[in-house]
Amino acid sequence: MAALQFQKIEIDRLAGIPRGSGFRLEDLSKDINLIHGPNGSGKSLTGQSLLALVWPASTVLERPTVSGTWVLGESTWDIELEAGHPTWRCDGVVVDPPPLPSAESRAHHWLGLRELLSDDGPDSAATTEFAQRIARELLGGFDLDAAGSTLGYTVRPTQPRKLRTALDEANGKLDEARSKEQELHTKSLALESLSNQRDLARSRLGSVSTDAL
Repeated sequence: MAALQFQKIEIDRLAGIPRGSGFRLEDLSKDINLIHGPNGSGKSLTGQSLLALVWPASTVLERPTVSGTWVLGESTWDIELEAGHPTWRCDGVVVDPPPLPSAESRAHHWLGLRELLSDDGPDSAATTEFAQRIARELLGGFDLDAAGSTLGYTVRPTQPRKLRTALDEANGKLDEARSKEQELHTKSLALESLSNQRDLARSRLGSVSTDAL
């Protein structure tokens, strides 16, 4: 299918933009167009209006009145939405809508921050599927989750029961040995203290005997 290239878009009336307060964007590039402005200036509405012109039956806008012109192949198309009702003209003649991808793919062309951070909304399933496709391509085109499921792998490897039992028993014996080591250390300190007291007593006894003589 030939690439669809917008040339212009005119927003006449939308929710929040009354008739007579709209705007027009002309001479759109076939490559990248940068639309900037402060909050509330209509950036997101412009993006949603572009989607509405391609898939009017699936728009999230309420009764939009917008129009636009795009080039598809060798033909120029004019699209008008009047309160949400579409009219298509191809090279100036009123015709049926052109063959375009299904509306389910429109989420692939709208990656707003709110949609990326949210797991609900009318396009949540398509957005999730598209994100999975991006992740798969970043991995060289391999679906590791599907491969793991097919091969029977789990997120965490299973642990053999006998090895786990042996490890628990070894840890128990280690804790017991450490406890006994601590007990012996305590007794050793007590024995050393008693030995010092004995030596001190003998020294004092010897001193008393000398003084008596």
